[in-house]
Amino acid sequence: MRLTQLSLPYTSMQAQSLPSATQQTRQPAHGDRLIHESETLTPCLCAYQNRTGTIQVIRIPDLPGHHFERVVFPGQRLMFHAPAEARIEVHSANQAGALLADTFTCDRIKVSSH
Repeated sequence: MRLTQLSLPYTSMQAQSLPSATQQTRQPAHGDRLIHESETLTPCLCAYQNRTGTIQVIRIPDLPGHHFERVVFPGQRLMFHAPAEARIEVHSANQAGALLADTFTCDRIKVSSH
């Protein structure tokens, strides 16, 4: 079992100290609910495991000013910190590209609170 641990910035102050490669911005997609910086963000440790036989891409589209997208291979477990209110998109790879397979909030896969 492979274990990957990642951290997401929680405040704009912390985000300024991150390397520029992690500060990619994007325009919100149709239907995205952006978490406003003034909202109280409750960071939590999340664990997602790809239980399928295909490669998946995990995205958190509603963090303003930040880009979170990771590839998760079959059987791989991905651990990361994110606000409990953040929405996760799971895209499954296929020959035609990637299809949105599931959407849920981070609190659904929360391991513990910090």
